[in-house]
Amino acid sequence: MDILLFIISKFYMLMFLTSPYVLVPTPYGRLYLPKKSKSIGRRIITYMTDMVESQWANYFEDTIKQINGEIFVDVGAAADGWYSIKASKLNSRVNVVAVEPSALEYEALLVNLAANGCLKRVLPINAALTDYNGVTILNQEKVKCMRLDTLVHNQRYPLNSLRVIKIDVEGAGLTVLRGATQILQYAKPVIFIEIHNEEEAESQYFLRNYGYETVLLAGDLLVASPKFRRAGF
Repeated sequence: MDILLFIISKFYMLMFLTSPYVLVPTPYGRLYLPKKSKSIGRRIITYMTDMVESQWANYFEDTIKQINGEIFVDVGAAADGWYSIKASKLNSRVNVVAVEPSALEYEALLVNLAANGCLKRVLPINAALTDYNGVTILNQEKVKCMRLDTLVHNQRYPLNSLRVIKIDVEGAGLTVLRGATQILQYAKPVIFIEIHNEEEAESQYFLRNYGYETVLLAGDLLVASPKFRRAGF
């Protein structure tokens, strides 16, 4: 099935030979995906059909819809800004912070946020979230980095206003969490993490130390919340 979707996506991309972007219609608007993005070939059909990380989609949507003026932080928003756009379309009361370190991906992220009318509710930030504040090298690119706790402080958000965090950072999810200890201790947001390696898989044990319950779904998708039992998940 994955091979078939990849082939269909490649044929679809032929329609945009002269453009640096591939235009993809989705249930939440249109995405302009840069051809240089490494994930584009295998995700076009899933964008069109709203099947991106379908294992946790229902719980993500239900959680976002409960937000009332509070914050969703999209860590690793990527070129598509899928979760940032989806959240702002699902709930007009949600405030989104979209964090993306790659200059190429960030440029496309701004295009997609603007194309879908999301810039009023989505704050884009070109940085990497880590467990320290400073500068790091990511894919041979010098990138500003900071703790998530610091980002919240710098933007003057109340700590307890964070309600949802999505983390997709190619294996560095545990580092992101280590930079968010105040948030984990006091705000207790629901957290979605895509697991890429063994180190990142340790996130579930790290979160349990902060009173979280964790569920690892098919496709290495981790969901963590201190309220699983009350929510009936």
